[in-house]
Amino acid sequence: MRRSLLRVVALVAVAVALSACGDSGPLAVKNVTLSTTEGGAATTTFSPSDHVIHAAIELNRIEPGLTARTVWTAVDTEAGQGIEVASNEFSSLAANTIQAKLELPNDWPTGTYKLDVYLNGSLATSVDYSVQ
Repeated sequence: MRRSLLRVVALVAVAVALSACGDSGPLAVKNVTLSTTEGGAATTTFSPSDHVIHAAIELNRIEPGLTARTVWTAVDTEAGQGIEVASNEFSSLAANTIQAKLELPNDWPTGTYKLDVYLNGSLATSVDYSVQ
């Protein structure tokens, strides 16, 4: 009896968690916020001395078994064009927000950059930003 009750409680908890995920459409990026500190004010313009850039990537739902990848690229900068600066890989996420961080020990070359977000191997969104 106790084992059956535990199974029912577990099934109800899973059902509630899945229904809380909301969107039943395709997995997508809902919003991307770039900032100089985790949870900081959103911006798409950074100064060369902003050595750390944070990205909070909000998904439209939780996706079990999700693999995600972020690719940070210098699009057109004083250091060159089309240069991959860094990439991050995430797997088995249990949340609908991905926190990515890019850190450079020196000042950033001025110019334009982009952050590409891949979900399960496919490009989901790109965010342009600049360093001035």
